Amino acid sequence: MIETICVILVFFVAILVFVWLADRLGIPAPIFLVPAGIATAYIPGFPSFRLDPDLVLLVFLPPLVYGGGFFSSWSELRKNLRPVFMLSVGLVIFSTLLTAWFVNKFIPGFGWATALVLGAIVSPPDDVAIISIADKIGLPERIVTVLEGEGLFNDATALTIFRFALGLVVAKAVSPAMLALQFVGVAAGEIAYGLALGWVVVRIRRRLKEAELNTLLSLMTPYLAYVPPVHFGGSGVLATAVAGIYIGRQGAKFLPFTVRLRGQPVWMLLTFLLNSSLFFLTGLQFRPVMLRLTNYSWDALLMYGAGLTLAVIAIRFLWVFPASYLPRLFGGSRRGKDAHPPWQWIFLVGWSGMRGAISLAAAFAIPIAIGNYAEFPQRDLIVFLTFCVIIGTLVLQGAGLTPLVRWLRIDCHVEGEERRNEKARHHARRHAAKAALDKITHWQREKRFSSGVLKQLQERYSHRIDRLEDGEKTSDGAARASLELINVERETLIELRRRGDLSDNQLREIEADLDIMEMQVRRSRNAPF
Repeated sequence: MIETICVILVFFVAILVFVWLADRLGIPAPIFLVPAGIATAYIPGFPSFRLDPDLVLLVFLPPLVYGGGFFSSWSELRKNLRPVFMLSVGLVIFSTLLTAWFVNKFIPGFGWATALVLGAIVSPPDDVAIISIADKIGLPERIVTVLEGEGLFNDATALTIFRFALGLVVAKAVSPAMLALQFVGVAAGEIAYGLALGWVVVRIRRRLKEAELNTLLSLMTPYLAYVPPVHFGGSGVLATAVAGIYIGRQGAKFLPFTVRLRGQPVWMLLTFLLNSSLFFLTGLQFRPVMLRLTNYSWDALLMYGAGLTLAVIAIRFLWVFPASYLPRLFGGSRRGKDAHPPWQWIFLVGWSGMRGAISLAAAFAIPIAIGNYAEFPQRDLIVFLTFCVIIGTLVLQGAGLTPLVRWLRIDCHVEGEERRNEKARHHARRHAAKAALDKITHWQREKRFSSGVLKQLQERYSHRIDRLEDGEKTSDGAARASLELINVERETLIELRRRGDLSDNQLREIEADLDIMEMQVRRSRNAPF
């Protein structure tokens, strides 16, 4: 038991060191962790970590999908349903078929069935990778929404095709018509189940007064959404994403502030640990994969891996430009509502096709043998080629994303977008403050509260409105002054504790209030207090 705990500690210490190094070097963590994992796997004496497909698909995937849905914007996602559908369904099918054609034609030993298995594995990009990088460099909101939506739903399409392709290898015959019918039925069933579960969870969490129980139920929800559909033959991804979107949409109505303040750090830490562990685990698998490939020369392996990686990147570009422009050319009335996006944005979406640990988990999920006798054809080579695509797309495309954003001048769009967002937030705060002031006036007529209390509240909200209407410059000055005063309060409290006038517990309680104040100031620069 102690040895196991030590191994786990070594694993997380390595992640801590590598994420810190990535931050110091200015490199997004996913890009750094995979090569770091490869290098670490060759350190003599470093523990061996096997990537269990069930661990990824049943433990890691549900909270990542649910969290992505919960924190996504349904209003923005609804505006972009067409491009999201084209990427998460159309592109996955297109990419699977063209990848299978390429593999069958240019890599010896593959038939159509095994080529389709590999195509389904490498067809879905990993939204964890691109969103992690996007948070670091900043991308326009619409691009992030489309990529997040693609990542939420493309795994369901890919896993369905993956099972179909496995059936072709094992059973030698699977009906495409039955596959299409099964896909539609599974999709409809998972969407309905996700909505039903979300409805039930919202009503339970609305009645839970304890923040700890509320947060615990939020951590259980992804698995409640994911496991039953998987048990009955579905992917579980759609149900989990739909439940996350529904509960996230309703959260503003029923979640008390205590749950949000306590639950959000828990989810941030969980997401960080899962993401970092997945990318590091992916890198650690390289050495055991290479040890099994003894029938191929290094030259052949590098040629196959590089060729497949370039093919996968090119296939995405072959899809995104026609899929973006052709529907608008023939869409008639939709042209005015959905104007042509800049070609730079489409190019960036095409470039943002990094693969991740989900693809590797699917590759490891391929059975070792068909029945009791024959080995699954080309299984080790499929795993290796999947690894090459992950490394190639993650390092090549991920590392090139920042200079590409500068070269395409997309950062100019982000700056303008941020100004518009800030203006909208400023207007909303002012509107909310005026509504509160109107309510105070109504209370004064009803004499609901004492005149002293109402006068104090009226002065506070009137002052807030005046500050908001003074403009951003004055508000920024007030925010800086507020932060300095909060630091003065902290220093005073620490001095009181040093003199013995304040206990540690009393200090922590007051410190929690100051932390909330500082968070509000930093997140709402132009919101006075």
